[in-house]
Amino acid sequence: MKKLARNSFFVVIITILLLFLMLRKDYKTIVEAIVNSNKLFLLLALVFYFFSFAIDSFSFYMIIRRYTHNYSYSNTLKLNIMTKFFNGVTPLSTGGQPLQIYELYKNKVKLDDSANIVVQFFIIYQIAVVIFSTIAIIFNHIFHIFVKNLFVKKLVILGYIINLVVLLILFLISFNKDFNFKIINFFINILSKLHIVKEKKKTIEKWRKKCDNFYKSAMTLKENPSILIYGTLLQILQLIVLYSIPFIISKSIMKTTDLTFITSIVTCTYVNLIGSYIIIPGASGGIEYGFIKLFSNFFVEPFILSITILWRFTTYYFPVILGAVFFNIKKKDISDDILDK
Repeated sequence: MKKLARNSFFVVIITILLLFLMLRKDYKTIVEAIVNSNKLFLLLALVFYFFSFAIDSFSFYMIIRRYTHNYSYSNTLKLNIMTKFFNGVTPLSTGGQPLQIYELYKNKVKLDDSANIVVQFFIIYQIAVVIFSTIAIIFNHIFHIFVKNLFVKKLVILGYIINLVVLLILFLISFNKDFNFKIINFFINILSKLHIVKEKKKTIEKWRKKCDNFYKSAMTLKENPSILIYGTLLQILQLIVLYSIPFIISKSIMKTTDLTFITSIVTCTYVNLIGSYIIIPGASGGIEYGFIKLFSNFFVEPFILSITILWRFTTYYFPVILGAVFFNIKKKDISDDILDK
């Protein structure tokens, strides 16, 4: 619990710092643009976010249904919104998965099955992200949406490579669990000799369990291709809806803009590739930088800063706050061991 509170406090401090940096030049114009924004478009942006969230939750629920019929879609929605809070206040969005496993186990889903459900969901999401990112990169290569910026281009490529490598590792584990565990064991032994890994046996056992879970989950998906296909399509659909939100928000600030529905999706894909390897909770700092740099092709200051603030509130701060509310209602039922992971 202390760790979660510390992370939440850190997010608040980072948020205040980011707002100061964005508002310091022309805060009156930025705030005025937000205050005078078209509230119907802002409401539509929230509707799009909840639609994306509902699709994402249904993709998760579809996997859960293979293991139990006693966990409703409404429960999945509640769990997913709490997951947004845990992911939002932990580095690299790692806090949500232990919560998901615990909540499923608490609802009489076997521990191994709970872990497999969460892993399958991660694999499907990762496949969707790589497919979607590949399409976005090809689209930009053909139509040249962005002004050439070598530094930002390198950040995007790095994000794409990281996501692709993660997916390739998942596939490698899927085909040869024992071989991959030997590789992991080899590296743990090296790190142990360098005194980077202190508890060698505990670390090896931890990674052995992870390899087992990934292998079992991958085998389940291979044996049930319909779940893999439908799940991936659902995740691609939710990414389309989620990445179109900047276009809607821009309409609330500016009556005319060069940004289109398609270019919003492609640009936002690039932004999230940059944010995928930022260690700070919520990818704060890096994702705002990427958003401003990439969307500045369509907007000028100070309007780009107003749009950035509204976009981050809609897609990050609002769901994190809502998740925190749900968590505080249910936290008496959640183990402190989960809260401190």
